[in-house]
Amino acid sequence: MPHNDTDKLVEIGRIQRAHGIKGELHVVHNGTAHELPEQPGWVFLNIDGIPTPFFAEQARQKSARSTIVKLRDIDSIESTQPLLGLSLLVPCGLFPQPNDDEIALADLVGYTLCTPQHGAMGTIVGFEDYGPNAVFVLRPHGGLPDALIPATDELIVEVDVEEQRLLMELPEGLLDL
Repeated sequence: MPHNDTDKLVEIGRIQRAHGIKGELHVVHNGTAHELPEQPGWVFLNIDGIPTPFFAEQARQKSARSTIVKLRDIDSIESTQPLLGLSLLVPCGLFPQPNDDEIALADLVGYTLCTPQHGAMGTIVGFEDYGPNAVFVLRPHGGLPDALIPATDELIVEVDVEEQRLLMELPEGLLDL
């Protein structure tokens, strides 16, 4: 399998339901702007917190917010049932990197979020785009529940791509909620 433990995985969505009777899966995107290639290769399903590899034979965009994915050895409606609701993750390397200095907010999943006041706060584990109200899903250090952080360019101080660190100036009291 062409994947090693140092590769970063990005969650692109969740399996909502079976599509048809031949084991295809309807994946609803979580706000990422990534379109899977027609033959994605190895993808991962988050099963009990463990990224579990599956070979994706085919993918096709159903809409701007969803993709139909066919996994090897999943060939009936019955075989899709245990997969419903699971997160679909892909290696970051599956998507071409931007050529300029711009980085999409959705590409910051996996980065460590830091603030000048508190230092490293946790890891960005998701990105949700609700039109004008995009948010990062932050998994704080110390086992605290996930938090939603406004994902706006105005709050971002610095992005360190090499260290995968995002420095943000958050409004006072935001993390106290």
